[in-house]
Amino acid sequence: YGKRGGGGGGEVDLSPPRPVENVRAKVWEQRLQNPDEEKSSKKPLDVPIEKASKLSSLWEQRAQGLEPEKDKNTSKLATSNTPSKGNAAARWLQSATQEEDKKEEVKTKVDIPLGTGATKVASLWKDRLTGTAPEEKKVEKTQIDLGGKGASKVASVWQSRLEGKEPEPQEIKKTAIDLPQGAGSKVALWQSKLEEKTPEPKIEKGAAPRKGPSALAQQWEQKANTADSTTSSAKKDIEELKNLMAKEREQVLGLATSSEAFSADPEEISILFHFLSTHLKGEKIPSKLPLSADNPKVFTELSDGIALCRFFNKMIPDMLDVRVITTKVSDKRDKIDNWNLCIQSGKAAGCRLNDVKADILADGDPESLQKVIFQIAKVGLETDIKMCEDYIIQWIPGVDVDSIAVMNIDDILIQWVNGVVSKAGHSRVAKNLSKDFQDSFFYTVLFNEVLGVGLDLQLNELERAEMILMSCEELNRGPLITLQGIIDGVYWQNYMLLSSLLLTASDVNK
Repeated sequence: YGKRGGGGGGEVDLSPPRPVENVRAKVWEQRLQNPDEEKSSKKPLDVPIEKASKLSSLWEQRAQGLEPEKDKNTSKLATSNTPSKGNAAARWLQSATQEEDKKEEVKTKVDIPLGTGATKVASLWKDRLTGTAPEEKKVEKTQIDLGGKGASKVASVWQSRLEGKEPEPQEIKKTAIDLPQGAGSKVALWQSKLEEKTPEPKIEKGAAPRKGPSALAQQWEQKANTADSTTSSAKKDIEELKNLMAKEREQVLGLATSSEAFSADPEEISILFHFLSTHLKGEKIPSKLPLSADNPKVFTELSDGIALCRFFNKMIPDMLDVRVITTKVSDKRDKIDNWNLCIQSGKAAGCRLNDVKADILADGDPESLQKVIFQIAKVGLETDIKMCEDYIIQWIPGVDVDSIAVMNIDDILIQWVNGVVSKAGHSRVAKNLSKDFQDSFFYTVLFNEVLGVGLDLQLNELERAEMILMSCEELNRGPLITLQGIIDGVYWQNYMLLSSLLLTASDVNK
């Protein structure tokens, strides 16, 4: 154990080394020998019963918006606890003797008067420190007097829940709607929903039942405002929705009925074919003119779309580029190209062709082809009628050239009819181009005033209709309406006849 001498041969100290006092080991030895004394050395916290702890004081100050004061003792303690820059033994010694240097903290006594903003947390901690359980406070329920004056359904439900009752189902008061005559299917449908009855479809005499709403219309009904209007498909849907809304508007106003549908009657087809053939004279088309309804292949011949593109260019010039018409049709794709050209040009001109499909037209569907022919003819006749503004102004009060240009063509025809009938001394007024003309009263007055044929108003409806049919020959415009079309009030046939009457009357007036 001693020091060894150097090479000089000195004495070697073999005595044991002097022990070094280890303060930390001494402290731990005392703790192990007297564990009870270490525990008892800690003084219990003296928390007055009527006062809150330091934590409650902090909560009270925070509840009142005050910044809690810093404890001087805490700052001193923090200063004293900071270890100095000594060796490791000194830091351990400081850690061991830290408990003896702690001073008793001065307890802050806070008086929390009831009702002065003491928070629930402070009161709870006070109860816990004093060993008393907090008493449950009775919540005073606020009474709400609904009175039935503007109180919402939510307020009524919550009031019932506060009272411990289940809300009773309230009876819904249904508002009665007085519908005018001629209201459309949509208004009737909503009325039937209010009355909780299933709407009964109304089928007019000689007319086919109306078809139900299309799939697109149902989609718009279920998820309106969900489509992105910036996409091409959404624009197409919006365009078709506008067309459906226009149809519904006409039905509500009574301007169109379910009898607008086209049929396979050769007499009705002859009206459109005569009009088409008259305006296609001189045009180079594969079909032979005049077109005949007796030809079983006539719709197949029209399925290439060439004749209808030429017809559109005649009725509405400068809207369709005839140079892009596919004149040499080899397959169905060429037909579809021609029909797409015709449909898109027709939509731009105001034809209602949104529910007409190019592939169906390419197959030669008779009903779709008749609709395209009539829509093109309707827009062409509308242009011719509005060119007669000087004559129209004489019969429609309060209009000028500019207002006529933007008026609906059906409104122009109806107001012209009412003006002629009123001048003839009759008080009856027409409101639509379908049902109001079924008894031939207006036609009888018009033919007497425009052509001076002298028809008898005392005849019955059927006799008057037969006289009108024979008088149409005086117009020299070919077949315009059928006997069944007069009796049933077919819209498109009434449009053709009234347009021809107005144009004839304008020519006679000149």
